[in-house]
Amino acid sequence: MNFFSEFQSKFPSKYSGQYLEAIIKSIANFELNSQPVGVPLILVPVFKRLKISVRGVRDLTVDSEVQFKGKVQNRRVDLVIEFVDSGNQPHAIYVEIKVDDDIIKAKNANVDDSSTSNQLDDYLTWLEVESDVAKHFLILTAHPLNFEHMNKLKKSQKPASHMYFGDYFYGLNFKEISADSMIDMFRMYLIEEGYVMYQPSEDDAKDFLSFMALNFLVHTNGHGKVVSNRKISNGPIVFAGLVKNWQLISARINAVLKTRGVPAVRYLPEQVLKKNVNDKNESYTFHRGKMRKNRNFGRMWLVSDVSVHDKKAELTWGLIYSIANVNGDDAKSTSIQCTNFVSLSLGNVLYKEVVGETTPFDVYSKRGAEVVVSDLIGLIEKVDKSALEHGIYPLSIIKS
Repeated sequence: MNFFSEFQSKFPSKYSGQYLEAIIKSIANFELNSQPVGVPLILVPVFKRLKISVRGVRDLTVDSEVQFKGKVQNRRVDLVIEFVDSGNQPHAIYVEIKVDDDIIKAKNANVDDSSTSNQLDDYLTWLEVESDVAKHFLILTAHPLNFEHMNKLKKSQKPASHMYFGDYFYGLNFKEISADSMIDMFRMYLIEEGYVMYQPSEDDAKDFLSFMALNFLVHTNGHGKVVSNRKISNGPIVFAGLVKNWQLISARINAVLKTRGVPAVRYLPEQVLKKNVNDKNESYTFHRGKMRKNRNFGRMWLVSDVSVHDKKAELTWGLIYSIANVNGDDAKSTSIQCTNFVSLSLGNVLYKEVVGETTPFDVYSKRGAEVVVSDLIGLIEKVDKSALEHGIYPLSIIKS
């Protein structure tokens, strides 16, 4: 287990935001103590997202839990980054970190949303207050924001932005990070906690291939190949990482759909045999032998389901990992293919299904979260458009 993950496990999850705040602040100040000129590497993703140049930055400081005045009550910002740019213009960046919580409303806010003041409103108001300091705001989250808050942020004309920890991860300059540094430990922590799309290494991909082959194909006995203990034990770990990826993808997709519930994420193995080997009268051992000899093709399904339009329809999106002996029984000729699909069902009746392109695993696994989400939303839009045209339901299920 990663050092940061092990340390966090000692505390309740409600402190995850403060924990990440402390990590980023500590690493940034450690870098500043070592090299006080310029922008610490750990903060570069923040500057990139807010489109602020890192060139010529000086007098940079990082603080946390700084108080500022909100509409109804005083607030505390998680991180404050202050600096002077190359043109001698002072700047202040407020960073709000959300992990397992959402935007907090004022303690005495009314039920009426029109008069409710929340953190986001207070930050946007702070940006409007005239000052000699150039102000910026970033909300950094592990999970999708409430649609209302995301939409408000997008429509704002102020220097404010939202960023996932996954995007933060890829905003780090890997070439400048040493393998034994605190930033590298932080990167691994983001992966272990499921905040970032896990990307299998070349060895991981081989181990996952062995995992799929051992589950769905004729064993490699007699083909001059021996599967190592490491591959056997690591294959399921790789698959667990891929399931976490799917959970992350599904949460982001659900954020752009008009659904109230959380998508149910499931996985299902499917074995295909050359011929039927069912015989209730034979022994388990004999039946197992026949199964092993007749395995020819298999799929591992990852699927997510949500009810739409007052539970009158069910939307499903999924990813299929499939494996086959492409040249007869030659166990050397195996590959894993990946296919996205989306379907809409009315009751127990399938209304429409749309299938994406089939892609080799080594290509698919290198795609970032935004690419996979975009591909699946494209398939959902096709299903949604068809349903609207045929009057299946009155309004689009995709939020604009």
